[in-house]
Amino acid sequence: LIVLSGAAVDLSAAESDARVGAILWCGYPGQAGGHAVADALFGVTNSFGRLPVTWYTNSFTGEARLDDYAMRADPSRSYPGRTHRFYTGRPLYPFGHGLRYSAFEVSLTARAVSGVAGSRSGDVADEQRVLVGAVLRNIGERIGDEILLLFGAPPPLVLLGRPRQVLLDFIRLQAVAPGETRQSLFSLSSSDFELVDEAGRRSLAVGRWRLWIGPMPAFQPENGTAPVEVEVWVGSGEEALLM
Repeated sequence: LIVLSGAAVDLSAAESDARVGAILWCGYPGQAGGHAVADALFGVTNSFGRLPVTWYTNSFTGEARLDDYAMRADPSRSYPGRTHRFYTGRPLYPFGHGLRYSAFEVSLTARAVSGVAGSRSGDVADEQRVLVGAVLRNIGERIGDEILLLFGAPPPLVLLGRPRQVLLDFIRLQAVAPGETRQSLFSLSSSDFELVDEAGRRSLAVGRWRLWIGPMPAFQPENGTAPVEVEVWVGSGEEALLM
């Protein structure tokens, strides 16, 4: 099934239809779109993207009014929230979903550099960074690209209305051969661990952050990148910015 659309479409019927072996979303592919779609369908290319938005099921239209753009969920009125950062329901396809003709496995490590302890107030100096290393291996039989999305979940009690997850960084690894291993490094500063409060002020979200290669582990397909996580402690004290 080839889908040409500028936004999400409920494809639940196609998902449950045994006659549909695969779904290819193309957006608006432009003048050369036909050639690109053919190359993808016939396996000439193994270079695919990931969904830039959350794809909701049709039930979302009854949960969220067209003129209600509140991001955060509100259980008092059975409102599930919007976007991958706040949505509490189960989407048809999560933000960042995407398959390839190859399978990949990933491992993560995290370490701090340049004075990791932080100040007594919990602030972290700008020069302090967290380095998250990702080792990716192509365990499939086809050469192909993979896109690593690094997500983080803030500490649960740090802020009322905190996001469930935030996209911290991403990187595309091109033409990874079968059996090949690639190493990547994400460099995160203190600003990457800041959240915005109700008054619009940004502040460091002190506590234990979970980091993983997305989408959210609960929504990852069985044949997608294996869900792996690391934890880092952000704030003051001996554990600050350390696993």
